[in-house]
Amino acid sequence: MDDIERVQASPSYAISVPKRLNCENDGGVLSYWRPGSEIVLQLSSRVWAAPVINVTAAESLENHIPELSLSKVHDESVHPERCPDWKCAAGNDREGNLWLICHAVWPGLRVLATVIGPATLPESEFEWAHNAIRSIEKTSADQA
Repeated sequence: MDDIERVQASPSYAISVPKRLNCENDGGVLSYWRPGSEIVLQLSSRVWAAPVINVTAAESLENHIPELSLSKVHDESVHPERCPDWKCAAGNDREGNLWLICHAVWPGLRVLATVIGPATLPESEFEWAHNAIRSIEKTSADQA
């Protein structure tokens, strides 16, 4: 089992990830991956003045999926455990990758978590990324 650390991914949310991951922040997109692995967890977020929720997680995912041209799209249950509004789905791209897309919405915060990796890998290889998504929590002052 991996040693896990709690990381403040942004001023607004934290996530638990294995300690021995590579990490890159590229223009607001935070990427994590294991050395030598083709599985990538990407995170991005948007903050706005609470309590306005402009789009639900389901609406956001519904708008996002067509942009990715995925096939075999199905609902997925991996989600942040303490999130009041979430919607996740998985599907395959033309290059043989499996995508898990999760939109999580709290008052004043939206997090997009995406896991991408070869569809030929066993599900257990994706477990660290799924556990990381489950651990996402809003940490900003407004916890409503």
